[in-house]
Amino acid sequence: MKRFTAMLFLVLAMQVNADTHCDNQCQLTLIKDYYQKINLSVVQHSTTENVDVFLGSLHEDVVYLHEEYEAKFDKNIWRKAFLRQMERGGYANTVEANTVLKSVIHGYQTAAVEFVSRYRNQEDTEITSSPSRLAIFKFKDSKIVFIQDHWYHLAEETLNK
Repeated sequence: MKRFTAMLFLVLAMQVNADTHCDNQCQLTLIKDYYQKINLSVVQHSTTENVDVFLGSLHEDVVYLHEEYEAKFDKNIWRKAFLRQMERGGYANTVEANTVLKSVIHGYQTAAVEFVSRYRNQEDTEITSSPSRLAIFKFKDSKIVFIQDHWYHLAEETLNK
């Protein structure tokens, strides 16, 4: 009986793990969705609803990190940062500004993403493409739970000169 109980427990534990595992296709779908929704949150005339839809698609315990900007946001702080930028007119992008995925390296519940950002250059208002950038995503319960951007603004300025 003990052996049967142990086997049953093992099978059930594997099933729970299988239900929460985000495979490569799940990761890619969530990453594309992330960039689509965040891009809509940082354009001119973005709304609180855009921000709430974006943040609502992420795990409840999501953490966003960006070393250069000393950003460490949970959902609440991240929402306040978006709204503060919106209030001060900090978003100049139009829908033509977007993110292009170049490559994704999948790991267990983790993905490294190489991407290019297209954004409105504030000097001449032209759409500009960044050099390749790096972000690390982690997944939990088939949602994004962690994002860490590793691109460095000053290094990009040097590359563009």
